Amino acid sequence: MSTTAKTLIDAYVREYTLTFPLEWSAFLRSNKEKLSRSTDSFGEISGSDLVERKLFEMPETLYAILDMKLSKDDFQWFRSREGGQWFARRYPAFRTSERT
Repeated sequence: MSTTAKTLIDAYVREYTLTFPLEWSAFLRSNKEKLSRSTDSFGEISGSDLVERKLFEMPETLYAILDMKLSKDDFQWFRSREGGQWFARRYPAFRTSERT
């Protein structure tokens, strides 16, 4: 995907963290707690039979911003495996595991 999508996502994430600081800090605390309960670097939780794992989580507000402001093609790329991996590597605070 073009660097345009990545540039736009960077701008929207930055805008979100500045516009919604309380929600952002609550999300960070919550995600840190979830990571601390992981039993391995891939984010597996003891007793879970999950086969598919999420690369990252994000607040609903940020997801809505990306959904509304990105073009259809850019948003589809963001939701793809490639886009998800890029996002998880670019923004470790959103990861659901230590490794992507």
